[in-house]
Amino acid sequence: MHIHSVLSPCADLSMGPKNIISAAKAKGVNIIGVTDHNSAKNLAAFEKLAKLERSITLLYGIEVETKEEIHVLCYFETLDKVSAFDNIIYDSIKDVKNNPDIFGDQVIIDSDENIIGYEEKLLLQRCELTIQQLADKVNKFDGMIIPAHIDRPSNGILTNLGFVPENIYFDAFEISPNTKTEDVLKTHPYLKNKNLIRSSDAHLLTEVGKAVINFQMPHPTFENIKFAFLNRLGRRWWVSSE
Repeated sequence: MHIHSVLSPCADLSMGPKNIISAAKAKGVNIIGVTDHNSAKNLAAFEKLAKLERSITLLYGIEVETKEEIHVLCYFETLDKVSAFDNIIYDSIKDVKNNPDIFGDQVIIDSDENIIGYEEKLLLQRCELTIQQLADKVNKFDGMIIPAHIDRPSNGILTNLGFVPENIYFDAFEISPNTKTEDVLKTHPYLKNKNLIRSSDAHLLTEVGKAVINFQMPHPTFENIKFAFLNRLGRRWWVSSE
């Protein structure tokens, strides 16, 4: 549920849609969440390929950096919704030009992995939305919101805020693929009843499928994933053994 494409300057330039979908299929992963930093501009290419493949379900996502410098995964049901949300995020980050020599290229591609442009505004920066404001925007588009890598010493909600706001509904909380759930709960026992997921945060092809989430649901749809996190209608989720 957390994969970066070549649009993210920190991702490897091999992270094109064809390669990512091939890597996912090779590892038996049939739902992928593509979540570039502060942008959704490569999701149209992923959508086209995913529809051709049929065996892959695409979650339309963005990893937003909030005003508090917290990384938050935001998912939407359709390309139209994530594109509208993308416009909001794009307008809320400063007009700072990317320096590829320092941060890396921000490559926009089509479904054949042809380069159709470069995002010139630096994507690795915070936006002007607080986490509360971000949650309100995500809710407006009926999305899902998941704080990313909460166990990390930087850009995680626990480090940057020191607590989890009880007035914001989060569908789940992501911990890093090499971190055990029990270790997080030792230091943050109040998260015991929260959905603690692990996903790959893949920047390299070898990291695709490094950590996966299993779902019990009749069809791999956005709506069913939301119900799984709510433990409703017989939908369930669980992580593989740690």
